[in-house]
Amino acid sequence: MGEKTTGRWRKAFVNSTVLTLLQVLTIILRFVNQTFFIQILGKEFLGLNGLFTNLLTYLSFAELGVGTSIVFSLYKPIYDRNYKKISALMNFIKRAYTGIGLVILVLGVGLIPLFPYIIKNYGDIEHIPVYFLLYVSNGCKMLENTD
Repeated sequence: MGEKTTGRWRKAFVNSTVLTLLQVLTIILRFVNQTFFIQILGKEFLGLNGLFTNLLTYLSFAELGVGTSIVFSLYKPIYDRNYKKISALMNFIKRAYTGIGLVILVLGVGLIPLFPYIIKNYGDIEHIPVYFLLYVSNGCKMLENTD
């Protein structure tokens, strides 16, 4: 093997090792998070957290791979140092993700009337729609932070 090939293998090995360690750390932190969540807020709120996470995941399908396609389209302008094209693509990303965030927000608000039908013991926990709106707004805010 040549020196160039050995360097690639080494970088690939380091990359996969770091990604594996990060995945293990994510699993451990998720377990710790759920443990504290149950001890402090109770299992009802853990269930709501899971439901809200799943609903937000479904709503995030509105993104439909826009981010991936934009990143792919940025390769050539970055390589060519075409700053005008990069700027245009970044402005498009901002507009696209603002629109996607609004779609997610509208769909999220549209789900609120269904909560009494999908949440067992809906009346036992106060302010569920407020919690969900906070959750959705946090998800929309994460989408807007792409610039």
